[in-house]
Amino acid sequence: MSLEGRVALVTGSSRGLGRATALCLARDGADVIVAARTEAAGGRAPGTIHETAAAIEALGRRALAVRCDLNVEADVESLIETALASFGKVDILVNNAAARVQTPLLDTPPARWDLMMNINLRSSYLLMRGLVPKMLEQGWGHLVTISPALSAEAGRGAIGFNISKQSATMLTLGLARELAGKGVAANCLQPQGQRDTWSTRFTGNFDPSRLLSADVMGDAIVHVCNQDPNTYTGRALSDLDVLKEAGITDLARYRVES
Repeated sequence: MSLEGRVALVTGSSRGLGRATALCLARDGADVIVAARTEAAGGRAPGTIHETAAAIEALGRRALAVRCDLNVEADVESLIETALASFGKVDILVNNAAARVQTPLLDTPPARWDLMMNINLRSSYLLMRGLVPKMLEQGWGHLVTISPALSAEAGRGAIGFNISKQSATMLTLGLARELAGKGVAANCLQPQGQRDTWSTRFTGNFDPSRLLSADVMGDAIVHVCNQDPNTYTGRALSDLDVLKEAGITDLARYRVES
């Protein structure tokens, strides 16, 4: 377990990519702070912070479930305070939570625009600002943002969402430059293709023969967090790129039943 003794905070980890990432980090030895809004079962989407925390503890790792609405600055500040008070540090931050609005720009109400900017961009800034000083103090840390490589095509469709995600990439890569040589890495990862999550299946817009487990992203993040943060930083990669880098080219283990 290469991440033995490390503490990770994963946003949006009650389900989907966040839950898979939290469990993969735990399997590699990390203790995990599970941050998301859903506390109780019975809603439209499955999964709660307590269910993810229980699954982590079943792997023999420590877990802390924290209810947090990333659209609310006070919640983000409370999450940072609770994490540091409970574990004394956070070594790994995974900015996974996202809000996506698919409406055309002129049909997007300001409140929905603000929701995307707050969750997809501002909360990442707040979490980085609150946690990086401790990482710098200990001389080790990994920041991972689930966002794509910069692209001139990003403005096509879902404009608000794409702006927020491209901005999150700029935030992360810019911080990587500011932190260069200080023991704290900042990288971006993006799924290459669709992953088997509730949201993917809810939309119904997927090819079952090409669907891969969300563990693809989780294992990719584990590989990134096992690298030297002084040298493995400032990158925007896909999860499959990272797995290839780790020597994993046979994806049979990630195939799912339709």
